Amino acid sequence: SNETEDGSLLDLFSKKWLRTTLLLWVAWFGLAFLYYGAILAVSIVFTDVEQDGDGEESGYAFDYQAIFISASSEFVGLFLVLSTIDRWGRIPTQTFTYVLGGVSCLLMGYASHYG
Repeated sequence: SNETEDGSLLDLFSKKWLRTTLLLWVAWFGLAFLYYGAILAVSIVFTDVEQDGDGEESGYAFDYQAIFISASSEFVGLFLVLSTIDRWGRIPTQTFTYVLGGVSCLLMGYASHYG
């Protein structure tokens, strides 16, 4: 017999589930800010400051093609996850993509600062 228990939202804060609940909240919160920061970094990396004849800052030039290609990489990541999740499993796929995303952010920051 396959019986299930009905639960409530308060069960997440019980002694049994509190640690898992807090760890998941921290992970989701951190990843949301990481994603937000990555989107902001893309716009900074692909922006050039334009100067007028006097050397004064006159505006910004955006490399829209590079921004489009960067944004399109999300589809590549989605395809990668969808094609590997059934073979590798949810946790190894998620771990791999988080590490890959972190390394990509570090490389983008390095390129922005030193490139």
